[in-house]
Amino acid sequence: MTTSTPPGVFTVNSGKARIKGIEFEFNARPLEGFQIDGSAALIDAKFSQNFPTRNTAYPSSLPPLALNRQCGSNIITDRYAFCLLGNRIPFAFKYTLSIGAQYALANSVGEFTLRGEYNRTWQTYFDVYNDNFNQKRAYDLANLFLTYGHSNKHWSGLLFVKNIGNTFAASSTFVNSPAAGGNPVGYHHSAADLRREPAP
Repeated sequence: MTTSTPPGVFTVNSGKARIKGIEFEFNARPLEGFQIDGSAALIDAKFSQNFPTRNTAYPSSLPPLALNRQCGSNIITDRYAFCLLGNRIPFAFKYTLSIGAQYALANSVGEFTLRGEYNRTWQTYFDVYNDNFNQKRAYDLANLFLTYGHSNKHWSGLLFVKNIGNTFAASSTFVNSPAAGGNPVGYHHSAADLRREPAP
């Protein structure tokens, strides 16, 4: 991670983190040719070490914080330093859910398989400070596949429609820094992958 400490900005180790989680998967075939499967995961990933640091994106634009604030066993004496203890690790989704179903029909010319998938990914943060405006919102994604396998098994074909809902999501964000001139007036999505999000 980066930290702002006069006279410059440095890349430093953010300290220790604790990651706990649980995952559940299932696969069932209740009828001949029909399959349903899915998974769900819960991940609790947080910083577990006392590590006060400045927010490099806009350290001087926020109202100054109180002096002598507690950060675990440390005392913060910098008005623009934040305590990361207990903050969520960036890009670690707390919840994920995936469900799929498919039906296969075989005949004299081969086998046709129709499959649908639904994925739900919950909110995560893009930085260690867990700023609400610098986050990836929860999004949903649905896909559809049609597979054909020839009876001689020498060739097959696949038709698919991914991202049926035409959703769009940020893969990263950029926050303007007063050090680069100007105030942080917003952010933009630097890459597209899944979901169209409303303006902040």
